[in-house]
Order: sequence, then C-alpha cells, then structure tokens
Amino acid sequence: MLDREYIDTSVVLQSTKITSASKEDAKVAVKVVNRNANPVETIYLPAFEFNRAYKILSDELYHLRDAISAEEHYVVPFQHDPLMLLFDSTFHVGTAVLFPEYLIYNLETDDSERLCEVFPAAASGNQNMDAGKLDVVWEPLPGPEGATGPVLDIIDETDLLGKPWTYRCRIKQALQLPMICDLCYCEYEFFDGYGYNTFATETVDFSSRPTRSPVLEYEYEHHVECVTEEFLAWLKKPLEIKIFISLDVKRPDQLAGTDNQKVVDLIRADMKLPAQRVKTAQGADAALAEAMERIQSLQDKVEALMSENEKVKKANKRLVMQRRVALAVAMEAAKGSSPDTGMEAMKAEKAGKPPPKPSAREASAKKKGSSACVVS
Repeated sequence: MLDREYIDTSVVLQSTKITSASKEDAKVAVKVVNRNANPVETIYLPAFEFNRAYKILSDELYHLRDAISAEEHYVVPFQHDPLMLLFDSTFHVGTAVLFPEYLIYNLETDDSERLCEVFPAAASGNQNMDAGKLDVVWEPLPGPEGATGPVLDIIDETDLLGKPWTYRCRIKQALQLPMICDLCYCEYEFFDGYGYNTFATETVDFSSRPTRSPVLEYEYEHHVECVTEEFLAWLKKPLEIKIFISLDVKRPDQLAGTDNQKVVDLIRADMKLPAQRVKTAQGADAALAEAMERIQSLQDKVEALMSENEKVKKANKRLVMQRRVALAVAMEAAKGSSPDTGMEAMKAEKAGKPPPKPSAREASAKKKGSSACVVS
C-alpha cells in the first residue's frame, strides 16, 4: 500500500556458518528482495530487525489512513520509507573462507592464495554463489610487540607444540561484492587454544563514494603463548571471515503520502471508500507553472495592445490636425467666393441642410462674372 510493490519478503532459515553448519547454527531470517534495483538486491535480515521495521511501517500506514479519512495532507518521511527501513540496515552479505593450515609451519600467505572466495550469506538454488573476494594476508612474526629475530622454522607440526606462535593478520579490501555499499566491516573468530574471541575491523564509511570494493586496511597481531593440540586442530579447519555491509539507498522519485495517487487508491479501496482524485505536489507545481506562463502571455499581449493603441492615438491626432487645416482652407475659400453667406453655407452643409440663398451683392457679382471678393 506504500507504492513499493517491487519489494518482496519471505522467511528462510539461515546458517551462521558456511563450512561446519549444524542445526544449532540455523536461525530464522527474512529474505528481502528489491526487484527495482539493477542488479536485483537480495538481503537477509534478522527477525528482530524486520519486526522493528514492520512496526514502524504499521504506524505510518495508520497515519496515512487517518489523513485520508480526514482529507488532510501527510507524507511518510524518507527515513520511514520501506526502502530505508529494510535496505539501509547493516546485514551479513557473505563469508570468506580460507584454509589456515599452512600457518602451523610459520609460512606467509602466498600471493596466489591471498584472494579468498566469498560465499553469499544464504543462497537459493538459482542464486549466484560468487559473492566477491576478500584480500587477506597472514604474516609470521618472531614474537609479539615488535620482537626481532628470525621466525622459527617448523618442519613437523609437533615442533610447534609448547612454543609461542605470533602472526599478523591483514584484511586489505573486499572486491566485487554483489551490491554497492556505503558501510562495511568484517568479523571473525580466533581460537587461542583456550577459547574463542571475536575480532572485527573498523566500520568504514563510504557514503561519499559508495562502492562494491570497499578498502578496509585492517591488521591485528595474534599471539598464542603456548601452542596446544587444540590450537593445532583449529588451524586445520577452515577459517570464516564474515562481511557486513549497508547498502547505498537512493531516494525514490515519489514518497508515500496523500499526494501519491496510487497510495491513496490502495488505502481507500482497503477502507471500502470510493475512489478520489488527488492533486499531487508535482501536479500543483505544473499547474502553477502553466498559470504563470499564461499570465506572462497575457501581459505580453497587453503590452502589444498598449503599443498599438499609442500608434492609433498618434495617427488620429495627425488626422485631426489635417482635418482642421483642411477646414480652415475651405473656410478661407468660402469667404472669398461668398463673403456674406459663405459661413452659413458651410454650417448648413455640416448640418445636412440646404445652403442659404446668396445675398444681393453676391448675386450681382455673380452676374457680372466676377470671382473676386466684393469689398464694401
């Protein structure tokens, strides 16, 4: 209902170990798949981690139902988006397996063996078993805390019994992990002959430049004061180094909220409410941009009309002046030909009336054929 239909979940059994798994090592985990990612992202969350995310999502769904019923605006924060809650957590992505039996003889890791194969934390039948590589080097030391001198040569494993054993473990880098991460660290168990201790690299942050090949640059000196049969037996077993990462989660194009039409339709259908169109924030922005564009267009038209009006006013003013000049010329001509009745004739013509009769002087002058002005 939160517009994340491309996220699939299922319950699986996950083993905490790769090489020596037993029923006691199996635990319930939740497989979460993001089909919208390229390539597809598959992670395995502990049950408690998934339950925490589920409770938060249930609360957000309640807030959305309440907002839709009250016709109010509400948007699920990005921190509570299903993508962030499920894929931004730190999880076990894979386990590197190495065989440390050569450490019995105080030998250094050969260059051809330093890249250990990483197996996925859990795998289905059709899943690629290649989850990358881990660059690990073991270097023998003459003793702890900067001791000097030659490293003891061991020909037979019994030569090491009762003697001290010191090695520096270097974990340089994970290579070509199946997913891009922004956090990474490694963890492994070391047996000192008396008990197991867990060691972990620092958690390195790659959020500024997410990568598939995080550089860890970890090193630690392991020292066993007195080698026992149990320690030799442990060195003959595979050593597992677990890799944990956090994914680089991208913000989706649209968050779940009351301005998301798909979310509203799904929730209203679940609540048995009729469908209702919503005006998304993107739609409102587009409508505002369209309105501003129309306003600008109208302003341009008004300015063009005002400019045209000014031209018309100027042309009209010229016509009025020309008419006045023509009228003045006509009046002068009328006075010259009909000094007594010329003005009355023009007024009558303007009013649409018949012209007045010419005066006696005008008639007499007309009979004489004179066109000159009669001066009294």
